Amino acid sequence: KVLPMSPVHLLPMSPVYTMTKRWASKTPWDFTFAAKLWQKFTHPMKIGRKKPEEQWEAAAQKDFDQFREGILPLAEAGKLGALLLQYPAGFHCTPENMEQVQNTLRWFYDYPKAVELRHKSWSENRDQVRALFEGNRASGVLIDEPKFGTSIRQEFEAMGEIFYFRAHGRNAKAWWNPKESWERYDYCYGATVPINTQSTRVANLDDPKTSWRHSGNIGPAEKKKGKPVLNFPFYSHNLEMPPA
Repeated sequence: KVLPMSPVHLLPMSPVYTMTKRWASKTPWDFTFAAKLWQKFTHPMKIGRKKPEEQWEAAAQKDFDQFREGILPLAEAGKLGALLLQYPAGFHCTPENMEQVQNTLRWFYDYPKAVELRHKSWSENRDQVRALFEGNRASGVLIDEPKFGTSIRQEFEAMGEIFYFRAHGRNAKAWWNPKESWERYDYCYGATVPINTQSTRVANLDDPKTSWRHSGNIGPAEKKKGKPVLNFPFYSHNLEMPPA
C-alpha cells in the first residue's frame, strides 16, 4: 500500500505540540507523516559546525520526553507513519555506534521507525543491521544518491515492514562541497534517470506493509530550483500515488 506522506523535521520544544495537533486536524484521514528525529539524537556534531566545542551533548531523558510530546497528536490521530532516524555519512558501523542506534530505537519502542545509514560499513555488516532492525520494530531506508567509495551499498528491497525510499538526487559534483547547501540536491530525475524504471522497482517489491517515496532534496533547493516539485509528479504518476 502506497500512502500519501509528508516528511517533517521536528525540534523538541513546547510549541510543536500545538503545531502537530493542527496538522493532524487539517490533513485527510489517510495522510501520514514521517517525523525526522532531531539531529541531537543522531549526529555527534551540530550540522554545519566543525569546532569540538560545537558538538552535541548526549541526548537526555528530557529531550526524548519533549520530542515524544511533540509527536503525540500525530500518533493519537493515527497519522504518524514512522520516525525517521537519519545518520551522517561519517557514522560508521562500530560496536559503540550499533549500541547508540539500538538505544535510540528503544527510546521510541512503541512507534514504527525507519533508519537511514550512509556509510559502507553498515552494508558490510548487513546481517547484524537486519537483526538490529528486526529486534527494535525498525526498517531500513533505501537511498538513491551519488555513490562514492565510502557510500553504503544496498539491494533494492524492503528491510522491515516499511519500504522507505529517499531520492536525494545524483549531483555528485556538488555533493561534498557545494557553495550553498541547496546545490547538493539540484538534480532532476526525469531528465537523466528513467523514472519509470525506479518506480516499477518500487511497485514490484515483495509486499512490505507500507511503501513511501520521498524526494529527499527538499529545503532551500525548493525555493531556488524547485526540483522536488519537478521530481514528485514523475513518481506519483508511475506509482499511481495521490498528490500530497
